[in-house]
Amino acid sequence: MTQCAISVTDAATNYYEIYKTLTCLDVCFAIARISKSYYRLRMQIQVKLFATYRDFLPPECTRGVQDMEAQEGETAVSILMQLGVPTDEASVVLVNGRSPEPDQLLQAGDVVCAFPAIAGG
Repeated sequence: MTQCAISVTDAATNYYEIYKTLTCLDVCFAIARISKSYYRLRMQIQVKLFATYRDFLPPECTRGVQDMEAQEGETAVSILMQLGVPTDEASVVLVNGRSPEPDQLLQAGDVVCAFPAIAGG
């Protein structure tokens, strides 16, 4: 199978030469790669924010809960970052009531919770 690593300039200037080297199978694989990256699976999750973190949700969200659509391959931290929620050591983040691994990918129906850690004296 032919590897296609073609710059935009090369494609514009050498279109016919490039076209001759491509097979139907090459084109099909290229379309599949593009489709996979642009049209990743979307899924429903729920985000629950507590205490001062509720301020990061849109005003129409009631009781600190927002149903969201997430893309395949997202983590709890990436979702919280989209909302502007702090994700440093001063935050407690849970997925389905448990502390997630740093690279744990979200699944459809997951519940992501976050709240500020409280230090007492």
